[in-house]
Amino acid sequence: MRGAGLLGLVLMLAGCGGGGEDASTPDAGPVPAPSGEVMLVGLGTATTDYGLVVTPTVLSVVEGTEGFIMVRPAREPAETFVVTVTSSAPSKLWVSPSSVSFDSVNWRTPRRVGLSGIGDADMRNESAIVEVRAPGVAVSPTVQVTVNDYTDQGLRVVPGALTIPEGTSRTFAVMLNAEPSATVHITVMSADSAHVTVSPATLDLTAVDYDMPHVVTVSALEDSDVAAEQVDVLVSSAGLVQVPTRITTQDND
Repeated sequence: MRGAGLLGLVLMLAGCGGGGEDASTPDAGPVPAPSGEVMLVGLGTATTDYGLVVTPTVLSVVEGTEGFIMVRPAREPAETFVVTVTSSAPSKLWVSPSSVSFDSVNWRTPRRVGLSGIGDADMRNESAIVEVRAPGVAVSPTVQVTVNDYTDQGLRVVPGALTIPEGTSRTFAVMLNAEPSATVHITVMSADSAHVTVSPATLDLTAVDYDMPHVVTVSALEDSDVAAEQVDVLVSSAGLVQVPTRITTQDND
């Protein structure tokens, strides 16, 4: 019995018929995968394990875009053959459709399964494993998927302009567009500190509070002239586009 079982396994891996069929009965066995595809065949019996052809087995998509894999059985099924496809991280990578069906007529035609990267607020690349399953297939093929982030980091300043009477103060808020991977150091500087000052001069934004308003106080200083001043307050951080906030002072002389 042990020898017979080994022979059956050898026959299955060689793509020949077996599993109780007469040795003289023709059996085309698994159809070889086209060039560039990887055929993953489960180690079951030749009569029940049809195996699956999945391509590609490594994929990258960008948040907000869709990639796809192609799936089909490795051999003709005796009845309707349903393949299910699942994502290990559905909040990061969405699978559609989640199942495809094959029969003795269409089994040679690969079916397309879409894999969509889902956008988020952070700037990290994500990863997910897509598993392809079918009844009677002992080894489920997997696809390694990287979801590349598309979020552009940047500074947000609200409001973008202020009018301040001399001798008084107003405020604006600074935030980041997306969650940073490390603390972001921000500098706030007046282009003309003789007329307009700012406090604080530096801000540190983290992954915890990046989208919360960080308040900057802007003060218009008294002077002896009767002219209104226009001064830019510059908000900047290394690697990010500098954002100016236009300050107009109202003279009180």
